[in-house]
Amino acid sequence: MSNADTVTTDILIIGGGPSGLATAIHLADILKQNDIKRRILLVEKGSAIGSHILSGAVIKADVFKRLLPDVDFNEIPFNAKVTSDTTVLLSEKGALKLPFHVPYMNNKGNYTASLSQICKYLAKKGG
Repeated sequence: MSNADTVTTDILIIGGGPSGLATAIHLADILKQNDIKRRILLVEKGSAIGSHILSGAVIKADVFKRLLPDVDFNEIPFNAKVTSDTTVLLSEKGALKLPFHVPYMNNKGNYTASLSQICKYLAKKGG
């Protein structure tokens, strides 16, 4: 058997989505802080990071402040800050705005973003 197509690594992360990229960045920071030399390999099935991420999201920005403490927050590709929340009950006959908002569904203060753009950004920061 030939070893021509063999790649060796210390740490293998499968998937270049938000969690895989965040894991790679966080682990690289921990290894660097402890002066440990390890090779981290992230494998993505798409032709490019973010190519399989199609949806948008509402993101808690404080996660990025912890993951990337030395990064200027304004360079993260968020679209807009959520300024209000409303809970709406949808049915075939229409929509009914509820008189209360479910607390655990609160997104006020979070940011909307394209997950594809977030993944591409994280890939550059982790590289």
